[in-house]
Amino acid sequence: MQDSGAKTAPAVYTDVTRENIQALFSDISKQISQASFIAIDSEFTGLALSDASLEFGFNTAEWNTRATDMRDMYKAMSSVAKTHALVSLGLSTFVPNGDNAYHVYNFNLLLQEQNTHLVNPASISFLAQNGFDLGKQALQGIRYFSGPNPMPLESRSANINIEGELVRKVLFAMIQAKKPIVVHNGLFDLAYL
Repeated sequence: MQDSGAKTAPAVYTDVTRENIQALFSDISKQISQASFIAIDSEFTGLALSDASLEFGFNTAEWNTRATDMRDMYKAMSSVAKTHALVSLGLSTFVPNGDNAYHVYNFNLLLQEQNTHLVNPASISFLAQNGFDLGKQALQGIRYFSGPNPMPLESRSANINIEGELVRKVLFAMIQAKKPIVVHNGLFDLAYL
């Protein structure tokens, strides 16, 4: 294959944090609604449960996320997603710009789950080795409570309520837009979302 000499610019991402999610929310929603398709990729505090301390009493045989039976794999992925945290949601929207051309808008939602959760040291090492800023995530991550029924309103601060609600609204905007979604590790992405 010949090199055409064309240079590809690195992707530019807009970091979405607790400090700017309110200001960026309408732009993110607009890009989702105008997109022909959307790509997502998530980062988590764990992809499996292995080498768990016996003190926790986990049956790690039930946590095989590479099981050959789809039911067992889904059960394991669901267990991991319920006990670990989503720390980043990468979202790219592809908005048509002429014949087979697109404007691509990239957003990195830096997240900080407020529920107690497990952290796999190998996953955190992977994130740090690949440029994920754990300090920034701790200080600026968008705070949210996971699950279909987040903690009662009275047990959360007003800021956390607003931040978490906006993250949920971004996810609902993707669903309501009914656009094709391109994924990398899709089953895990969906289990966490």
